[in-house]
Amino acid sequence: MTRRFDRDLVVALVSGFIGALALAVSTYNVGGIGPAEIRSVRVFVDDKPVEDWPMAVARMTGKKIDEGWGYSTMSGTLLTAGQTRNVLIVHDRAIGAVLFNQQQRLRAEICYCSALEDCWLLERNVPRQVSRCPDGSDLFHD
Repeated sequence: MTRRFDRDLVVALVSGFIGALALAVSTYNVGGIGPAEIRSVRVFVDDKPVEDWPMAVARMTGKKIDEGWGYSTMSGTLLTAGQTRNVLIVHDRAIGAVLFNQQQRLRAEICYCSALEDCWLLERNVPRQVSRCPDGSDLFHD
């Protein structure tokens, strides 16, 4: 039986991975005082850091995205409880199908802080408190 990929489903699932991480950040009530500010993001493909979405897609698919895609910035944004965000949208069905099948190769670390400067690092959907958010050359540039 041939499997048919619905473009909207693929877009939703691919962007849903990072969206789920953002949702986890927003629903983890930061100190009970309001929104969380995303301070830093790291994205990995095969446990190796990537610097941006074009590099992540190229590493996962072997193809360069020239057009038919979009992204939303994560770093420096505020998320409130229940808020979601699609961070990567791919309209090319072939690339979307590959990303869909390879999504287990992708992971992200999101560091966020409350207005009181309490910070957490979300890794594999598990938050842990940290003294400060990471900085460095391996940060994701979205």
